[in-house]
Amino acid sequence: MTFIIAIQLEDSVVVAADNRMTIENSLAESRHADTLQKIRFWQQGIITGTGESLTLERIFKSFQQSNNPQQLPALLRDACDARRLEIGEHAQLEKTRLLYSCFTGSGIRLKTVGRFAEDIVVNAIDPMTMELFVFNEDISPIYQELIHLQQSLRNPQQCRSTSEWMNTYIAPLTTIFKKFSQADQTVSASFDIYFQTPTQQFLQHVKATA
Repeated sequence: MTFIIAIQLEDSVVVAADNRMTIENSLAESRHADTLQKIRFWQQGIITGTGESLTLERIFKSFQQSNNPQQLPALLRDACDARRLEIGEHAQLEKTRLLYSCFTGSGIRLKTVGRFAEDIVVNAIDPMTMELFVFNEDISPIYQELIHLQQSLRNPQQCRSTSEWMNTYIAPLTTIFKKFSQADQTVSASFDIYFQTPTQQFLQHVKATA
């Protein structure tokens, strides 16, 4: 499964995604590999998502050819419909959801694309807030850490350097991913973290800590 923390600041964004890939065989037995980079680049930033992995791969491939965010709702709907014809109804298909960053007049913005009732809806994440993308919705093991992180959000301008700003998030997110991976075996403790401002972008891998 996938665990993503999306942070929308005033004009910049931070996105962290785990690296675990779950592979099921015909006997419904599963194994894990912590090798998947779930954050992908496009012309204006990144795109990622949670849900059924092959469906997401097909959406990413089509989107990176068109580079048109307005097509994402249709891409999500069509890819899920096609996958249902192959494997039938699946819980991950219902929860397949996209996240992407883009340029706006107010700086970099994070937008989500997902199913709401019978419709596919696009929403923008509000400034100075966080949003979680997770299959297992029991976040009690990391609830206090998430509250502290929300209360500690900082814009790049509030830090003396870019590295200081990045480290503001790397340390608490390392703790959050480690604790959540201990409670949910489908999530890795290692993660990729992406920083984007109106003028810069960085992608860094954070290894699992002992």
